[in-house]
Amino acid sequence: MEGSLNLTSVFPGSSEMARRMRELDWSLTDFGSPEYWPENLKVAVSMCLSSRFPVLLWWGPKLNVLYNDAYLPWLGREKHPRGLARPGIESWPEIWNTIGPMLQGVRATGTATWSEGKELYFNRKLLKEEVYITWTYAPIFAADGSTVDGIFSPCTEITEQVIGARRLETLRKIGIHSPEHRSSEAACQQAAAVLTENPRDISFAAIYLVNASGSEARLTASVSPAGKDIFPQQLSASEANSSSPWSLGRVLRSRCAEEIEDLAERGTQISCELWPEPVKNAIAIPIFDGPETPVGLLLAGAGARRPWDAAYRAFFELIAGHIGSAISETKAYEHERKRAESLAELDRAKTAFFNNISHEFRTPLTLMLGPTEAALNSSECALRGRELEMVHHNQLRLLKLVNALLDFSRIEEGRMQASFQPTDIALFTGELASAFRSAMERAGLEYVVDYPAIDQSILLDRDMWEKIVLNLISNAFKYTFEGKVSVSIRSVDGRVELQVRDTGTGIPEHELPNIFKRFHRVANAKGRSIEGTGIGLALVQELVKIHGGTVRVESTDGKGSCFTVSIPHVNPNVRTEGTSAPRMLVSNIIRADSFVEEALRWLPSGSNASGKEELPIQPDPATSSFSALVSDSRSDELIAIADDNADMRQYLYRLLSPRYRVLVFSNGADALAAAREYGADLIIADVMMPVLDGFGLLKAVRADPVLRLKPLILLSARAGEEARVEGMEAGADDYLVKPFTARELLARAGAHLKLARFRMEAAEAERRLRAEVENERNRLRDSFSQGPAPVAILDGFEYRFTFVNDAFVSLFGRPFKLLQGRTFRESFPEMEGQGYFEPLDAVYETGLAYGSREMRLVLNRSGVEVTIYLDFTYLPMCNAAGDLEGILFQCADVTDKQVTRSKLEQRVNERTADLEQARDNLRTLNQDLLIAQEEERRRLSLELHDGAGQWIVALRWKLSSLAGLLGGESQPMVRGLNEALELLDCLTQELRTVSYLLHPPLLEDSGLVAALRQYTDGLYERNGLAVNLQIDANLRRMPRDIEATVFRIVQESLTNVHKHAKTKSATVRIWYESESIEVVIGDSGIGIPGFSSLDSPNVRFGVGIQGMRERARYLNGTFNIQSTTSGTVVSATLPCTMG
Repeated sequence: MEGSLNLTSVFPGSSEMARRMRELDWSLTDFGSPEYWPENLKVAVSMCLSSRFPVLLWWGPKLNVLYNDAYLPWLGREKHPRGLARPGIESWPEIWNTIGPMLQGVRATGTATWSEGKELYFNRKLLKEEVYITWTYAPIFAADGSTVDGIFSPCTEITEQVIGARRLETLRKIGIHSPEHRSSEAACQQAAAVLTENPRDISFAAIYLVNASGSEARLTASVSPAGKDIFPQQLSASEANSSSPWSLGRVLRSRCAEEIEDLAERGTQISCELWPEPVKNAIAIPIFDGPETPVGLLLAGAGARRPWDAAYRAFFELIAGHIGSAISETKAYEHERKRAESLAELDRAKTAFFNNISHEFRTPLTLMLGPTEAALNSSECALRGRELEMVHHNQLRLLKLVNALLDFSRIEEGRMQASFQPTDIALFTGELASAFRSAMERAGLEYVVDYPAIDQSILLDRDMWEKIVLNLISNAFKYTFEGKVSVSIRSVDGRVELQVRDTGTGIPEHELPNIFKRFHRVANAKGRSIEGTGIGLALVQELVKIHGGTVRVESTDGKGSCFTVSIPHVNPNVRTEGTSAPRMLVSNIIRADSFVEEALRWLPSGSNASGKEELPIQPDPATSSFSALVSDSRSDELIAIADDNADMRQYLYRLLSPRYRVLVFSNGADALAAAREYGADLIIADVMMPVLDGFGLLKAVRADPVLRLKPLILLSARAGEEARVEGMEAGADDYLVKPFTARELLARAGAHLKLARFRMEAAEAERRLRAEVENERNRLRDSFSQGPAPVAILDGFEYRFTFVNDAFVSLFGRPFKLLQGRTFRESFPEMEGQGYFEPLDAVYETGLAYGSREMRLVLNRSGVEVTIYLDFTYLPMCNAAGDLEGILFQCADVTDKQVTRSKLEQRVNERTADLEQARDNLRTLNQDLLIAQEEERRRLSLELHDGAGQWIVALRWKLSSLAGLLGGESQPMVRGLNEALELLDCLTQELRTVSYLLHPPLLEDSGLVAALRQYTDGLYERNGLAVNLQIDANLRRMPRDIEATVFRIVQESLTNVHKHAKTKSATVRIWYESESIEVVIGDSGIGIPGFSSLDSPNVRFGVGIQGMRERARYLNGTFNIQSTTSGTVVSATLPCTMG
C-alpha cells in the first residue's frame, strides 16, 4: 500500500491484472503514485479491472496502457507483462500506423471512434498474424469537461468468425458442383478454381486423380504461385519420394493424411502472391469417394499469416471430402448418363426395328389381302395364276419372318434348345452356298464356293447353321452390285472357320462396333433393297455362340466386307456327342430356296407386265433400271411408281395399268429421273427404298420447278396419326398405310389426278394473270422511262434494282448495268446512316407509303462526294394477290431550292447577329449612362447639399441679423424680411428634398436600410403613401452599386405606385438568401392596363421601368413585373456577397 491509500479500491478484484497492479511500484512509471491519481483515472481503472470484456486503457500524452485479464490473449508472452503501464507504441508498433492517428484524433477532438471488423496484423503467434478486431476509443475527460486525459477502449476479436465464414464460403462453393456434362477432371478443375478465390487460407493446392488400382496418380488441377511449377505431374505409390518435400507417395500407400512442416527446411521456398512471407505448413490428404476407395490426393498449403492448428487441418479435410463427393457424384452421373444413352440407343433401335418390322409385315399383308379381296369379289371366288403365286410367296415370307422373330425371342429369353448332330460341315455348307449360284449369275457377280473336305465330323444344329450361312450369303448378295462374292470353309488349329467375303459397299468404320447389336441397321446403307429387320446379324452371333464360337467382321467402306465365323471342333456347350435328341424347330421348313427366292426378287424382273422387252439389267441401282415400261392403256395420264419390293411393283402395275399409263421403278432416283423426262402426272412412292427413299423423292419433287405441283402419294407401313401427319407436313398429297385395298388406291389416285388437273388449270390462269400484270408493269416502266422525275423499282425484301430511268441514272451517277440485280445497300453504301434505309424497311414491313422533303444526301459520284437535297417517296408495290413484292422509289432534286434558302437564312442570321450586337452595344451604352447618371446625381446632390445649402444658410443668417438690427422702427421692412426668411426656409427644405431624391446622403453614410427608412418616412409625410417596410434583420452593408440599385428600384417602384396605382399603401420586402438579395415591391392598386409580361408588345413602358430592368441586368440579376387589376408586384434578384 502506498501511503494511506487503499489500493484495493483502485485495483479491485482478485484477477491477475488487479494483483499485478497492486504489486507494481507505480512511482517508477509515468502514472506516479496512485494516491495522486485523478478521480477519473481511478474510476476508469476500476471499471477496466471489473469488466470481463477485453478493455485497454490509454492514458496521458504518451498513451501509456493498462488492461484487464480478458485482454491478455491479445498480447501474447512477448508483450505481457512487459508492456504494462508503458507507452502503447511499445506494445503495438506493428499496428501503430493505423491506431496512432486515431488515438491522437480522439485526444485532440474529444470525439469517440468506432471500428468494426477491421483487418490488422498482430505480432502474436506469428510475426504478422491476420486478425479482425472491433473496438471503440471513448475519451476520458478531465474535470474541466474539455481536456482529454485518457481513452477507454473496450474491444473484441472476431477473427474466428470472419475466417470461419470465409472458409465456409469456400466449402459452400466447392459443394455447388453441377455434374451434368462433367468428368472427374472437370470436377477437380472446378474445385481448384474455387480454391484460387481464397488465397488467404490456401497458398497453393494440387489435386491428383488416382488410377483404378490405386498405385499411381496424375496431377489434374493445381493452384500455384504464378510461373512456378512445383508439383510432380505423376507419382507412384511404390516411389520413395526421398527428393520430394510432399510425401505424396507415402500418403498414397498409407491412405492417411500427413502434415508437412517447415517447408523451407525441406528445400521448398513458396510465397503466395498476397503476402511475401514463405509458407511454412502444408498437408497431403487422400480423397475418398467411398469408405475405403481413394480416388485422389489433395496437397494444400496453409496461409502464411494464420497459425497452423486443428481447425486448419479440419478445413483442409473438409475440402478433400467435398472434392471426393464431387468426383463421386460426377462418376455416378457419368454412369447414369451412359446407362441412359444405352437405353436411349436401345429405344431408338427398337423404334427403328418396329418401323422396319411393320414394313416387313404390312407389305406382304397388302400383297395377300389385295388379291384375296379381288378374288372374293369375283364371280369365281378363286385365286389363280400369278396372284396365287404372289400370295403363296408372301405367306412364306411372313412365315420366315415370324420364325426368325421367334428364334430371336427364344435366344433372348434363354429358351433356345439346340439339337446337335454329327455333320460333314464342309459338304453341308457347300450345298447351302451353291443354292445362290443362279441368283449371283443373274446379278452379274462372280461367285466362288470353296469347301475342301474336313476329316472330322462336327456337332451342329443343322437348322441353326443353315440360318448362319444363308444370312451371311444373303447379306453379301444384297450389298454387292459388282465384283465377287466368295464362300470358304476350312479347319484351322482345332477350329472350323467359315468366311463370306464380298466386294460390295462395305461398312463405315464407326458402324463396325454396332454391327452385331440387336435391332441395329447401318444408316444410309446402299443395298438392293431397304427391306430388313435389323436382327439378322444379331441372330447369327447368338447362334454362333450356341455352337461355342465367335463371329467377326472386317470391312472397308466402299470396298467390301469379310465375315468370319469360327467354331471349335469340340463344342464346349455339348458334353457328349449324339446325346441330344432330334428337335423339330418351328423354322425347320425354311430352306435355302426361300432365301434365294427373296434375293431374286431384289433384282429387276425379266419382262414387264405387258410382255414387252425390258431394258438390260443394270448392276448398280443408282443407274436407270426400269421394271416395267409404259402400259398399253390409251390414257393421257402417266403414273410413276417407285417401290423396292418386286411383288408390290407388279401388284400396283396390274391395278393401275388398265386405266393409266404406268412406269414402275425399284427406287426413288429412277422414278424422279423418269418423272422429269416423261412428265408424270402422279407419283406413287414407298417410304422405305434404297438409293432415294420416299421422303427424299418428295423433297426433290417439291424443289423441281416442273414437278412441284404434281401430286405424290406415299405408301408406308407406319400406321397412326403421327406418321400420317409427318408425311403430310413433308408435302405429300396423300399418305396411304399398308395394307390398303385396291379400291382405296384407285379412288385416291383418281381423285389426286383430278385435283392435279384443277391445279394445272389454276396455274395456267395464274400464269395468264401474271403475264397481264407484267404487261401493265412494263407499260408503267415505259411511262417512268420517259418521265423527268428520277424513278427506281426495288424488288423483294433485299430491295434489288429491277428498273431505273435515265433521270435516276443522271441524278445518282450510276449506270443501270451497275445497279441491275444489286441491292440498294450494295449500290449506295454511303447512304447508310443518312436516314434513307430505315424508312424503306418500315414501308416493307407495314405496307404504308413514306415521303420526306428536302432530305440531305451525301453521294459518292465517281469517287467525289457531293451533297444534294431530295424530296422523295417510297410507294409499296403489290402483286395481283395483294402481296407486297417491291417498292417504287421516286424523288426530285431540290438542291438549288435548298441552297437558295440556306443562303437567305445565312443572310438573315448575319443580320440578326448584327442587330444583336447593336443591341448589346446599346445596352452597354445604357449601362454606362446609368452609371454616369448615378454619379452625376451623387455629385449634384453633394453640391446642392454642401454648396447651395451652405450659401442659403449664410443668407438666412444675414437676413436674420438684419431683421434684428431694424428692430421695431420699420415694421413693413421687418415683415418683408420675415416673409423672405419663410421663403428661404421653404427653399432650404426643397433643396434638401431634391438633394435626397438625387442621391440620399444616408445611403453613403449609413447604408441601404437607413436610407430606405428615411425615404419611406418622407414619402408618407409628403404624399401620404404608407409603406410597410420589411427588411431582413441580418442584412448588412453591401457593395455601393448593389445598394444604389436596390434603392433606385424601390424608389422608382414607389414613385409609380404614388403616381399611377391609385392606392395609399404599398409593401417593400428585402431579404438575403443563398448569396443573393431579393427585392419585392407590391401594391393593391389598379395594376398596369393591358399588361401581360415585360415583353408584351401591347404596353409601352416608361424610362423608369426600363432603367430598373437595365440596372438589374447590369449586375447579372433578374427583374420581373406581375400585374393584374388587383395590384402590381415588382421583383428583382441580385447576386451579392455581404461584407
